[in-house]
Amino acid sequence: MNTIEKITTQLSDNLVIGKNIFHCKEITSTNAIILDNADGLFSNGDILIADVQTSGIGRYDRKWNSEKGGLYFSILFQQIDDLQKFYKFIILIAFAIKEELEELTSDFNDFKIKWPNDIYYKDKKICGILTQTKIQGEKNKLVVGIGININNTFSKEDIFRNTPIALKEIIHKTNDLQNISQQLIIKINYYYDEYIKDNFNNYLIRLNQSIYKRNKKIKFTKDGKSILVRPLEFAYNGCLICEVNGKRKLFSVGEIE
Repeated sequence: MNTIEKITTQLSDNLVIGKNIFHCKEITSTNAIILDNADGLFSNGDILIADVQTSGIGRYDRKWNSEKGGLYFSILFQQIDDLQKFYKFIILIAFAIKEELEELTSDFNDFKIKWPNDIYYKDKKICGILTQTKIQGEKNKLVVGIGININNTFSKEDIFRNTPIALKEIIHKTNDLQNISQQLIIKINYYYDEYIKDNFNNYLIRLNQSIYKRNKKIKFTKDGKSILVRPLEFAYNGCLICEVNGKRKLFSVGEIE
């Protein structure tokens, strides 16, 4: 593992998320390192960015391809009282990433949120979000890991569960990773403030319009079994309302994939 260094940015001093940003050229997993925080280097809201992850992970410990050219970072949150409530903010993080990608491509129709943790461009995966927790006394420590395909390429020999795409393929140019990360941090801070103000409901209409395969049948996995569901809308608590066998059903984060 390379040295982790604190970097200086020109971002606002009022930021909660990204007030302190750390960078490492190569690391095992930004999520694993910042969540463990064995040496007490990271505080609430701190961000760890890596150029390459050698052991990047997705949900259910699946390997996350993390070659050079992508944007890989994790955000640390300490002293989380209500994990279920906090997942509303995770959805808003996905919304912030979607907005940033839309602005970068001038495409405001084709980026969708595949609940609960992916962003798709058309039918290809461009971003994954992984939330992990660790018990800390009576409260929880939580890390949100984000991996966005920006300038990275994909080997034909690699086998992907979901076909990937990078921003570079969409707009046909190499992108400034530092500029994208800074603009994204500003957006995430904005939505964190909205979450703290309990304004999640103000975004439900736009969030519902962003659901991948909304009103169409799609396969999800529940308890190891494949089921056909029709995603309909987000509930006020951040859960996803789907139609299953003609009936409306509420799914919480982690219940289906």
